Amino acid sequence: MNDHLKDAAVAASVSDGQLLETYGRIDGAVELTREQQVIEDEIGRRGLKANEAAA
Repeated sequence: MNDHLKDAAVAASVSDGQLLETYGRIDGAVELTREQQVIEDEIGRRGLKANEAAA
């Protein structure tokens, strides 16, 4: 294999690794956002129940 092909193979593997890392970060951020939404929904439900009980 000539040096140009080796360089291209190394560059492609680095790019794939960075891409996977980026997707992992995005996926993690989306998961945190989903968890936050669940928490906010639960807070909202509890607040609604408290308001109904007080009324």
